[in-house]
Amino acid sequence: MKSLVWAAWILSLFFTLAVGVINLSVADDAPLQGFVLEQADCDLPCWQGIQPDKSDVSTAIRILQNHPWVGEVNPGGPNISWGWSGQQPDYIDVTKRGMLATDWDRVSSVAIPVQLTFGDFMLAFGQPQQDSYVVLRGTPLIAHTAVYPQFALYGMLSCPLQVRRIWSQPVTLIMELRLSERNTNQGDFVDYQTPLWRREMSVCENE
Repeated sequence: MKSLVWAAWILSLFFTLAVGVINLSVADDAPLQGFVLEQADCDLPCWQGIQPDKSDVSTAIRILQNHPWVGEVNPGGPNISWGWSGQQPDYIDVTKRGMLATDWDRVSSVAIPVQLTFGDFMLAFGQPQQDSYVVLRGTPLIAHTAVYPQFALYGMLSCPLQVRRIWSQPVTLIMELRLSERNTNQGDFVDYQTPLWRREMSVCENE
């Protein structure tokens, strides 16, 4: 037990020092913060005027169809997806489609694929308030969700889980209300503490 505590402490110290060194080399996080947080006339969580739990589906489709960043829109089914026009910011991953999830006639969440990692967001926004690691049944894959006050991040990991892979995982930006209650059992989300990695890594122990 003492060896595990010591190992966790060493990992914690290493991670904290690494974040500090990287932060010194980052000139300006304001562009990323603006991309995520600066939504004109739209209280977060929001994306380009589409607000989860407030915007109706027809209004959201019209916003997408008239937005300069958006290419073709596929409104079929419970989820609405779209491609990109070429005018979108460099942060967006154009190889993946944006997605609106709907709940009857309302938008429930907005998912924006980005060319950024969990570490990029940690450097720009600090630690999330909560996070969740859930092994997808029958697979070696782990769904990692990190919840900030105004948004969330979703990424996929695989076993065996290593600290550097948590830091470097690609993520999707999620705008959604009450994400921790809506998408999974509340017990799956715990307060984020940097970095009690033994808890995160333990999801692989039974794989």
